[in-house]
Amino acid sequence: MNETYVTIRGRLVADPTVRTTKTGSPMATFRVATSARKPVQGQPGVWEDTPTSFYSVTTFRALAANVGVSLRKGQPVTIHGRQHITSYVREDGTTWWDVEIVADAAGHDLTYGTAAFAKVGRPGEVEGSAARPEVTPEESEGDSSGEPYFSAGPLVAPADEYAA
Repeated sequence: MNETYVTIRGRLVADPTVRTTKTGSPMATFRVATSARKPVQGQPGVWEDTPTSFYSVTTFRALAANVGVSLRKGQPVTIHGRQHITSYVREDGTTWWDVEIVADAAGHDLTYGTAAFAKVGRPGEVEGSAARPEVTPEESEGDSSGEPYFSAGPLVAPADEYAA
């Protein structure tokens, strides 16, 4: 049977909930809200939001652990994974649908801001052995290049560089 993979962009409705499965692996669940903006027909320059769609997202193992410490309510995210649609019949007889994504990738949507990446060590690895050591701008002053190792500001090129 074929599976449907989707990629969505939206905002977290609440902080992720991290639990442990029966086998001891981390599992995180959270909800993402997304809506599109479209132009109002016949009214130039006027836009409206489409109805909001909500997605339940589940992650496992290392991704779940990293989501639990990285993502927070209201933050813009991009999610990629397998889509599952489940229907429920409520007590009043109405049918309710839930769209769940079992994510294999999740992260901040950098269209709306910046993020810093921190590598997580593997079990049994000596702490910091796989990552480059942190160097503060003060420590890098003696560097032959004269440039700091890390700059906290966004990398933005002057507008005239892109002028045609």
